[in-house]
Amino acid sequence: MRIFFLLFLFFFLNSCLLTGETSSLRESYKYACLAPSINYRSLDAKHSTQIHLIAWAKKYAAQAISSEFKIEDRCSHTKILINALYNQNDGDILSWANDRNKTSGKIKILKTIYDTRGNSVSISGGFRGCREYSSRLIKNEEIWDYKFLACPSALGWGVFDDSNGFPIPPHLVFAGWYFYDYRFFK
Repeated sequence: MRIFFLLFLFFFLNSCLLTGETSSLRESYKYACLAPSINYRSLDAKHSTQIHLIAWAKKYAAQAISSEFKIEDRCSHTKILINALYNQNDGDILSWANDRNKTSGKIKILKTIYDTRGNSVSISGGFRGCREYSSRLIKNEEIWDYKFLACPSALGWGVFDDSNGFPIPPHLVFAGWYFYDYRFFK
């Protein structure tokens, strides 16, 4: 029995190490519900595989024992995020709530960033450039706040420099957008 358990543990960890993904993140990919804030712990664990195995193990363990949002919550949050990025003005807030799961979320567009020449860049639906936004998630009265920078892939801006001048690749590429964790730009 002990050997069976060790083999199971080996194959489980090996598959997680190869993909760096949790089952909730795989489910989010499957249903295209990848808003970076509601999948933050899983994405952070995945990205830490590129840093160091010990960092990944710590983040993966923390993510594994924390309660995840259900897929319907992840999809609701992703839907309002994409709507906000394409259609809302600076300062607008979109929200969702799921009383059954005692969860809710909000997206606030903080500002639109234009290209370096000050021109507005029209993509689709009148969109003009990168968007800074904040995301608030609430589950069982626990609150998480995140801030991201989202740039449409049509602009061709794939890598930014952080506050120290180091290149920062996107945290996630999804639905025609590059998403950057704002903590690197402080």
